[in-house]
This record gives sequence, C-alpha cells and structure tokens, in this order.
Amino acid sequence: MPPTMPMPDSRARGEIAIAVVIPAYRQPGLLAEAIGSVLAQEGGPPAAAVVVDDGCPDPETSRTAVAMAAAHPGRVFALRRPNGGLSAARNTGIGFALAAFPALRALFCLDADNRLHPRFLCRASAALDAAPQEVGWLYPDIDEIGRPQNFTTGGDFSLLMLLAENYCDAGSLMRRELVDRGLRFDERMRAGFEDWDFWLQAAGLGFVGRHLPGAGFLYRRRPESMLSEAERRRPVLLRDLHAKHARLLRPQRLLELEAAEAPRYALFSPERPGMRLLLDPAREPAAVLDPTAARERLLAALESMETVHLPPVLVFAADAALDLLRTHGLIRNLFWLAEARLRDAEVVAVEIAPSEERDEAAIEALPASDAGGSDIIMLRGRNLGGLSRAKDIEWLESLASQKPQPKLRRMRVSLPGVEAGTAGQAAFRHLVAEVEGLRRARRHRTALKPGWREDFRNWRDNVAERAYGFSGLGAVLPLLPEPGRRSFGFVLPLFALGGVERVVLRQAAALRGRGWRPHLFVLGEQRIALSAAAREAFESVNLLFGMGETDSDWKNAHFGAEVAAFGKGAAAADALGLLAGMDAVLNTHSLPAHALMARLKGIGVRTFC
Repeated sequence: MPPTMPMPDSRARGEIAIAVVIPAYRQPGLLAEAIGSVLAQEGGPPAAAVVVDDGCPDPETSRTAVAMAAAHPGRVFALRRPNGGLSAARNTGIGFALAAFPALRALFCLDADNRLHPRFLCRASAALDAAPQEVGWLYPDIDEIGRPQNFTTGGDFSLLMLLAENYCDAGSLMRRELVDRGLRFDERMRAGFEDWDFWLQAAGLGFVGRHLPGAGFLYRRRPESMLSEAERRRPVLLRDLHAKHARLLRPQRLLELEAAEAPRYALFSPERPGMRLLLDPAREPAAVLDPTAARERLLAALESMETVHLPPVLVFAADAALDLLRTHGLIRNLFWLAEARLRDAEVVAVEIAPSEERDEAAIEALPASDAGGSDIIMLRGRNLGGLSRAKDIEWLESLASQKPQPKLRRMRVSLPGVEAGTAGQAAFRHLVAEVEGLRRARRHRTALKPGWREDFRNWRDNVAERAYGFSGLGAVLPLLPEPGRRSFGFVLPLFALGGVERVVLRQAAALRGRGWRPHLFVLGEQRIALSAAAREAFESVNLLFGMGETDSDWKNAHFGAEVAAFGKGAAAADALGLLAGMDAVLNTHSLPAHALMARLKGIGVRTFC
C-alpha cells in the first residue's frame, strides 16, 4: 500500500464486508460514475470502493480518486502505483483490501467505465452467502451502456463450457476464500483474457461459479476497446490460455466433465419409460428422468440451446440389444462409430445378427434403406426441433421404407453366440412413440421465446466437441475414467489369435488381473476373433475401418519403407479421439498407429511401439 494512503481507522476496517476494486487508467470522466455507483448501494453489507490509479498519465484520474476519498472517508480509498496493467492494478486493490478489512467476506472488480445498479451488492451478497461453499463466485447478466443490448448468462454453471468460451465477466462477486487461497490475476496477461484465466484458476482450485439473474451489472462496450483488441488477437491468446490450463484440457478430465455436465447420449428403451442421460454406455446413467420430466427437459433445451444442454445423440434401443453389445465389449465402439457417422448422416441404424464363424465379431455397412427393423437407432439431438414442430412425422416414418427421407447410415454387428431375433426389434416403434409424445407436450407450451435477453454464447450441445477440438481430437471414445485404475490400449492391425495376438491376450489378462483396464484397438479390419478369453481379458473391443487408415504415403517413404498417410488426414482426429482416454498405448505392428504416436504423447498418453 503506498505510504501516502493512510490505513483506515479501526471502525471502518471492522465494518467493511465487501471491497469493490476499481482499477483506473485514462477515462477520468467515467471514474466518478463508477465510484458513485458503489456509494449508492442500498441494503447490502457495508462496502468500500478501492480505487487503484495504475500510473495514469492524466492527472485528472488521481485528482478524482483523491477527492472522492476525501469526501467519503472510510468508504472510498485512493491508491496509486506504477503502471503495471489491469491485472496488476486489480491485485494491488485485492492486497489492500485483505490487509485493511478484517471483516472482508467478498470482493468485486469493477472497471472504471462500468457501473452497478443500487441493489446489486445487496442481492449478490445474499445469494453468495446462501450458496454452498464450493460456489466461489456469482457471475451476472450483462446490460450494456450506450447500446440497447442485454445479455443473459443463464443456465447451470459448466466448467466444460468455460473452457470453450468465457461467459463470466470480471465483474463477478467472489468469495474472500478465493484470494485467501492465493488466487490472483496473471500480471503477464496484458493483452486480454486475464479474467477468463482467473476463473479457470478458480475452477482448478475446486470452486464453481453460479449465475445471478437480472443482477444489475452495467457494462460499457464501445467499438474500440481492450476487449475489441483482445478479440483480434484471439487465436494467439487462446493458444496461450489453453497451454496454461492444459491439465483441465486433458482428455480424461474432459470425459469426467462431459459425464457430469453435458452427457453425450440420451437413451430411450421400451422396457424403461423415460430417458437416461449418460456418457459411458457400459456404465450406469448419470441421471434418469421420467417421461414427463424428459420431455420438459428436451423442449426446454430446444427453446434455449445456449442455456440448457441437449444431448447431441439420441439412442433408441431395447435393453436386450444393448446388453449383447456390453457382453461382447463392443458397446462403446459402436456408439463411437455411430457418432462419427452422424456428422454426415441424420440417422444411424444398427442391426445385430449371429456371426457366420464361431468366435468371430464383425461390423459392416448395409444399404441405406428400411431401418424399421433395426435393433438400435441413433439420431442427432438437434433433429428433435424440426420433428417437434413439423406438420407430421412423415420424414421420420419413412425410415421404415425402401426410400427413407433422412440421410441414413446402416450397420450390421455380427456377434458370436447370438441367436437371430434375440435382441428384439422395437427401436423404431419406440422412436416414433417418443417423438409423438414430445409433439403432444409441445402443444401445451407457449410459442414465445423464454426470456427477453439475448444470448451471445454457443449452443451447449457441442460444448464437449469444441473442448476436445482444442487438442485436435475428433469423436472421443465414451469411456469414463475410474479413480485408481489405469487404462491400457493394445493397438493391432488385426486380431485373429495368431502368435502376436495370443501374447497380447495374455498380457491383457495379466494386466486386468492386477487392476488395470485393458482395451483392444484394431485399425483397418472389420472382422476379428472374439473368443470368451478375449471378452474376459479386454474391457472394451474397438474397430476402426473405412477412414483411410490403410493408405500409404510413398512420396515420403523412409529408406524405401512404407509410411502411413493416415496422420495427415482429417479422419486421424477421430482415431486420436478413439485412443485419447488411455493412460498408455502399445502399438503392435499397426502402421497407421505409428502416425498417431507423437500426437498421443502430446496429450499425455504414454506410448510404446
């Protein structure tokens, strides 16, 4: 604290519960308004404005701060420091507040050109006091000054979403515990995104945010500002931000967040009314909603995709079909294959059939017609919007015809020990019934848009996809990590129980016996030997095919030897996503896998060749 600024008397120090830190640099004409909005607060705990003159060359800034402090002793404090940037000024104010106010419970960073509604701190402090201790900050809606725009930041807090985009303004009320844990703004980040970094630091310490609706935060945004300049430099700043918070972006951490905050699949089964939300189809669902709650949730998401998460993939299947895939270890792979195909298809239909050979499993494409008898039907969640509003469901019903209207991809999964018709074929009928139920529920809802505020954020249904994309990953295998157990991937070009495969099988069995989670990955084959021993040894069995994985790059042959071209293709991102959830990967003679090893190392997977 500068020696020219006396410590407030003990009475003032004992009363202040909220410190509003106001960095000041240039724009002295707006500073008085910001300070005045703090002094005008009504009904809340005692609050003080801590103005930090960040070495502003305009003398009017210092005169305004000092004059306001003299006029309001114990309520306004004026500090001055050498210019260090916005983060340094905020940190100076935070340090002063911690030293000066023993009763301090919360802090708020208010830029000098913004203002607060008179009841802001009253409402915000009451909400923060009532929130669980893990809620470290309350972030507001944003009402702009100078432009007729009002934005909502509503919906449940999502760290996954915060990793993809910043929707928590620096103007958020934070608990003192955040800064007591050593949290500060990064003073090296003078070009922008320092507030985004601050909230990611808080999340790294285990805190979460919470939305404060209609808070009364008044934000001044002009065509040219620090924010505008930061947006122009966004790619560079974003790269640095992600590098700093690489731990939060590790694939296994993202899988945990996806399961908790944005489940990838909504599962509908004829035997179980309602909807199950899940990431890992081999595990229990994260949530189960009855039919009424499920339709309300889906409709709410369709009406406000930025606020409510809509599972990106809807799955309709009888439990018997899913149980067969789980028993053979193929359910995660089948879901992954379908998700990748839903990029250029609207519907993926799967038929389960007996294998022609004993102990053989296969996945193959079928003609895109008549999916009515399929055991599993998957479609994009976004398709529900059109289906719920359409005059009829002819588009959907045409799936059972020879010329379906939706863009359809069909697959057959052949499994050993399966009898024809074992799985049942009720998926299509259940899909039609659920869509009809959703359409009936929609007729009872208003056609008006929920809320009057705009939403600047991206839709929530692809937030996980965007977060994975920062590491160059495409479709990621839906494998939920288990605390204390590591996943080990064996990658092979085929699996026919020859000499190499038998050695791998024994290694996998030994690892599983010691608590590991072994997984088999076969790149370039649609048929594999899947004996009872293999099903016992491997937790999951995964096939990748038809993605250019067998192509060679002869133009860059190494000493005349064949080199894989796979690592250069777009499909390689999906292959990386298939393997990204592993702790370690062993490549046994798979040429396309060699092209992926360096990139797997880059995301924290240990590789062995």
